[in-house]
Amino acid sequence: MIRIRRRLPRSTLVPYLEQNYILSGIPLAYVRDIGFLRASERKEITTRKESKVRTIYKSKNQSLIQGDALEVLPRLCRRGEKFHAVITDPPYSSGGLHMSTRAAATSSKYQSSDAKKKHPDFLGDNRDQRSYLAWSTMWLSYCHELLVDRGIVCLFSDWRQLPTVSDALQGAGFIWQGIASWDKVNARPKLGGFRQQCEFIVWGSKGKSPGVGTSLPGSFRISLVSGAKRVHAAQKPVELISEVCRCTMHHDEPKILDPFAGSGTTLLAARSHGIQAVGVEQSPEIAALAVNRLKN
Repeated sequence: MIRIRRRLPRSTLVPYLEQNYILSGIPLAYVRDIGFLRASERKEITTRKESKVRTIYKSKNQSLIQGDALEVLPRLCRRGEKFHAVITDPPYSSGGLHMSTRAAATSSKYQSSDAKKKHPDFLGDNRDQRSYLAWSTMWLSYCHELLVDRGIVCLFSDWRQLPTVSDALQGAGFIWQGIASWDKVNARPKLGGFRQQCEFIVWGSKGKSPGVGTSLPGSFRISLVSGAKRVHAAQKPVELISEVCRCTMHHDEPKILDPFAGSGTTLLAARSHGIQAVGVEQSPEIAALAVNRLKN
């Protein structure tokens, strides 16, 4: 049952929801405003026992936090942290045309059944379309608060989620600036149709675009990470993320946030440029893989 906890003005479109009400895995205690209230008006509507959040790796310029992004990002907001860019590869909740396929484990959706090396399943990849939009808008709203004015957000997406991601970006308060493509070079053939060999970078800005710095290409032709080097089922090439990181190079001391760090590729790419970066990863198993890559 959903119960309104106090009388709200008709113009306020924010339901106050029971702590134990769940929508496709999203605790709706997190649903505060989804962009309908200004930051100064936001309030926590229920108390909730948070899972263990801890920093598991820290160097001069990089740090990795293990925890749910929807728990970590509000903490960063309360601490007054600021970033120049959000560069992240969130779970797509895709991998199929129908909900039954999307609900499958990531190890079966993104790896062939005869693969010699099985990668650990990653979390948050089985939401339906409505909950994916709500969830994406939630964490992007926190990112909007964490970015400096004219900061940049770059989100990876496949073709299925492209419309939803662009909606979530704008719903969180960003100005949608465009799309870049990643040509993966090799992709599964589709008889009678086109190879699905591109993924996309949906990008936007907090307020106006920077208007300074490097002009980056609108398409990147970079091969997938080979099976022998891959430790994550959806791992992006460091070379690709390194190119995307160049959007921050006009700042004196740029700082990047990756709320879905996975195996740590964004942190590695940022390190190659001498850029500060903070990553967040929920899965303990995958976070351990990221730490191993960062240490080696």
